[in-house]
Amino acid sequence: MADLLTLCLAVIVLLGSPGPAPMALAGVGAAYGPRRGVFFLFGLLAAAALVMLFSSFGVAAMLSAAAPLRLMLQCIAAAYILYLAMRVYRGAVGTETEKRAKAPGFSDGFILNIINPKAYAAFAAIFASFGLRFADPALSAVATAAVTFFLVCLIDTGWLLAGGVFKRATSNPERGRIIRGVFAFMMAAAGLYSLTRL
Repeated sequence: MADLLTLCLAVIVLLGSPGPAPMALAGVGAAYGPRRGVFFLFGLLAAAALVMLFSSFGVAAMLSAAAPLRLMLQCIAAAYILYLAMRVYRGAVGTETEKRAKAPGFSDGFILNIINPKAYAAFAAIFASFGLRFADPALSAVATAAVTFFLVCLIDTGWLLAGGVFKRATSNPERGRIIRGVFAFMMAAAGLYSLTRL
């Protein structure tokens, strides 16, 4: 039971703290509303599952050892996070053009998390240090992955819904641009900060 509690706390701290994906989810929720952001959420979750699989096979360790590859991935991730931050800032508000703006979708969420170095580092840390322990190593890995993914689904949905709380406030064009600007700034700052900390 202590291992499960430790794993849960590690997942919440490592994957629930403000970073590129959580801030993007909150920003999409605020700019477009949770309903229009659900495909973005699904893309993030699909990539999270893949990154978790990659991390369990040592891809995260390879990225840590290959400095040029890691730097290239960090630069691509930073550019993509800034691109998504601009989409959040230009999200739906009052004018008809803004309301018709296309919300980030599945592919946007997938790309964000698949190139997110923080996701690789967090999943590698979870599997290396906080995994559930059973006699069978395969069972340990599967149980750790199942609990982790379940919590990631809850956490990411929570971030999308938390951003959605601000959606009503964004219906006023002036206030909406300010709120979207704050979320876009937080998203870019959290993403860039987390990328520099790896």
